[in-house]
Amino acid sequence: TDEEIRSRVVKIDEKWLTVELLEMLIDCAPNAEDLESIAPYDGDPALLAICEHFFYVVQSVPFFARRLSALHGKLLFNGHASAAINTLEKVSVAILEIGSSRGFRRLLGILLAVGNRLNKGTTRGKAQGFDLRVLSKLNLVKSSDRKTNLLRFIASFIDSHGSSSTETEGNDDDYWL
Repeated sequence: TDEEIRSRVVKIDEKWLTVELLEMLIDCAPNAEDLESIAPYDGDPALLAICEHFFYVVQSVPFFARRLSALHGKLLFNGHASAAINTLEKVSVAILEIGSSRGFRRLLGILLAVGNRLNKGTTRGKAQGFDLRVLSKLNLVKSSDRKTNLLRFIASFIDSHGSSSTETEGNDDDYWL
C-alpha cells in the first residue's frame, strides 16, 4: 500500500526497498508541481485516483524523491566499488607486466632509435626518451609513397629482424636502419 511505501521510505528499510523497487518509485515520485497540486486537497484520500493517492500519502515525507535517489545510490555503491577495484587490480597487473617485459623495452628502444634517425640533425635527433603518447600517433607518420606508415614499418622491421636484433644497449642508431 502507499502507506507502507511511505513508512518504509521514512524508516529507510533497505531490505524491503530493493534497487528495482527504488527505480520504479523514483520514476513515479511526485515532483514539485505534483505536490503543489495535491497539497490543497482536504477531502477523503480514498476518493483520489491511484496516482494522486500516492502523491497525497508521500507528500509529508521531506525530500521524498531525494531520499529514494540517495538510497538507490547507496545500494548500488558496493557493486560499483567492487567493479572499480576489479578494474584497478587488472590495470595493476598490466602495469607490472609491461614494466617487466623485455620485449616492450626492446620495442621502445627501436622506436627511440627510429625517432632519433628521423630527427637526425635537429635538436630532437639525440633524444634519450620520448612521451608515450607518441605511440598512438605512429600510424599518422606516412611514408613518402603514402603506402605505409611508421607503425607498419616498425612492425615489419621487428618481424623481419627477429627479437635477437632488437637489443638496443650499446648499439649505434644506424644499426637499426
